[in-house]
Amino acid sequence: MAGCVRRWRRAIHTVWSRMFVSAGARNLLNKEPDHSGSGYGDTGYDPYIYDLMGRYVWIQAGLSL
Repeated sequence: MAGCVRRWRRAIHTVWSRMFVSAGARNLLNKEPDHSGSGYGDTGYDPYIYDLMGRYVWIQAGLSL
């Protein structure tokens, strides 16, 4: 019985040591882009500098191999 418990604890420890969680955010305060008169038509912003997606928050969790 003790050997079985040791193997179970080792398996749990192995899984916990391989787990990871990461998080991030883009434009967390939902700031509008600065106006740009750089000649990109009537968009009013430079598409190479600003992404129109707005606020974007992500969380990722998993097991490393």
